[in-house]
Amino acid sequence: MKSYKWHTVLFLLVLIIIQPFLAQWMKVGGVKINFVIYFTMLFAFTKKPTQSLALAIVLGLIYDMAYSIWIGKMIIVLIMATAFVTILDKRIYRENIPALIFFFIVSIFLIENVNTVLEIGFLDFIRNFVLIQVEIFWMAVYSGALSVITGAIYLVASLKGDRRVSMKGTG
Repeated sequence: MKSYKWHTVLFLLVLIIIQPFLAQWMKVGGVKINFVIYFTMLFAFTKKPTQSLALAIVLGLIYDMAYSIWIGKMIIVLIMATAFVTILDKRIYRENIPALIFFFIVSIFLIENVNTVLEIGFLDFIRNFVLIQVEIFWMAVYSGALSVITGAIYLVASLKGDRRVSMKGTG
């Protein structure tokens, strides 16, 4: 059986490049989701912790360098998101779509708050707290809706007979 790990890494690298353009087209109600964070968390949810952490470090460095910063905020955010997923993924089954939705809503809400504080600074975050929280809340709801789609795709793929979807690299 072929390994499709390089497909995932290539997809995430391409996503870094097209993130600014893709996010503008995928707005719903003026709210856009950070697909790099979302799909890095999804990758961490299905792979081993060491693979996920290595990917988060590499993607964070590439993302920051692509936007003219050597080590910036995205490496910190992606490592935190991967660590958050790694700590909590033992308690959430991937087939339990309501738990997956709640997990992604809460985790994207927390991670985007950290991302916003690192991006704009703490004082501006406090001054515009209500406006920022409303936007981040809807961003989290949007990622929860996206997790329904990805959870359904994952469930259908795991039920398909010709290719088994492995859990944490066991297959």
